[in-house]
Amino acid sequence: MREACEAARPYLGEPLIVSVAAGIRTADIARWLGRSAIVRTMPNTPALIGRGVTGMAATAQVGGEQRALAESILRTAGDVVWFDDEAKLDAVTAVSGSGPAYVFYFIEALARAGAELGFTAEQARELAVADLRRRGAAGGGVGRAAGDAASPRHLEGRHHRRRARLAGSERRGGADRRGGARRAPARPRTRRRIRPPVAALPA
Repeated sequence: MREACEAARPYLGEPLIVSVAAGIRTADIARWLGRSAIVRTMPNTPALIGRGVTGMAATAQVGGEQRALAESILRTAGDVVWFDDEAKLDAVTAVSGSGPAYVFYFIEALARAGAELGFTAEQARELAVADLRRRGAAGGGVGRAAGDAASPRHLEGRHHRRRARLAGSERRGGADRRGGARRAPARPRTRRRIRPPVAALPA
């Protein structure tokens, strides 16, 4: 990172620097680039398909218009959350940056368990993601991403297909971005919730 910044330094004017480098402080970037208007960001994996969330922190030299510009860039990948204290982005890396991977691997583990119980791979995956997909449709973020992809590998493939669709849409002059007929909305289903018995724990 240091070598890349120092190599780019002679070619920079006075730009706004937006960093997605995990764990690299703005103070270090400022020293390597010789520029002080820096927004440090931490997007997470669902940003690959526009459903992520990004933690953001700016140096004191970043003006209001520059903050708005940085936010508009990162909002193309999902939601954003600003922090006044840059140090909190380290915690964002741990919680929001790493958290989705645990969700995806949990779904993979459920799907493997279903396969071991005799389900087909498709049946096991559908059962594993169904509950998250329903809740994700209302709540967004990781839930929606998990409903669309049962692992980071599936998510990356979805990202490449999305880029291809957008490129095709531009060539068609703004035609339907999904490239086909929309699926009819599913009929709402009611489901009776069964509460498990609550066992008293010893003091």
